[in-house]
Amino acid sequence: MRKEQIGSKQAWMYYHNDFEVLVSYDTPVAGFIPHGVGYVKTEEYYSKTTSRHINYYLKYPIFPTKVKVKFLREMFSAMLKDTLKELILPDGLRYKNLLGKEV
Repeated sequence: MRKEQIGSKQAWMYYHNDFEVLVSYDTPVAGFIPHGVGYVKTEEYYSKTTSRHINYYLKYPIFPTKVKVKFLREMFSAMLKDTLKELILPDGLRYKNLLGKEV
């Protein structure tokens, strides 16, 4: 896994294989999930600064899927533990907890 700070901001990007997670002030708030899911961001509002971090990450006209922060936390935790495959169901590219339905 690779980690990069975004400028001098209190935001970090974490990369693992083709997955990405944006962490702002210790909270996973956005990311990228490969295999046709695409960009995701939290549906919760945190602060003006965190919103700026999300907008910086999604700087192009991207329309991310809104997800619960719980899903982003689970994805980030799985990245740290190198257990991302546990988020993927055995029969293919469907993800648990994403909007409460399979993708």
